[in-house]
Amino acid sequence: MIDSFGQFQKALLRASKVQGPLRQRLIRVVHEDLKSTLDDPLRVQFVFRMIFSPEGQRPEFNALESMERQRDFFAGIFREGIASGMLQGDPRYLATMLMGINLVLVLEHLFTGRPTLTRRNAQRVVDTLLEGCSVK
Repeated sequence: MIDSFGQFQKALLRASKVQGPLRQRLIRVVHEDLKSTLDDPLRVQFVFRMIFSPEGQRPEFNALESMERQRDFFAGIFREGIASGMLQGDPRYLATMLMGINLVLVLEHLFTGRPTLTRRNAQRVVDTLLEGCSVK
């Protein structure tokens, strides 16, 4: 679990370091997040099983702490947009919304097999968030 989350965090960090406009960077990071499920769906299903397993049967892994690190990561990207004057809002709340949308897309894919984990959906998610929190 620790290795899996570590690799996932590294992939997001690499995606966020790509130069370019905030929108493009966010699309790349969101797509990388979605793509991680396509790359290893069994790992994602395993993580969900571990998180929701009965008390006392969970591995020694703090999933909440990992989720908070991911939220802080996304919030940092939103802070950059706010600092540049492009966006407004609470960076942690924006990160929570982004993570929630991604989670729904992942669950829909896992339950139905629908192709929800696409770059196009990553663009839609980012564009919707940016439109809603852009400085008018």
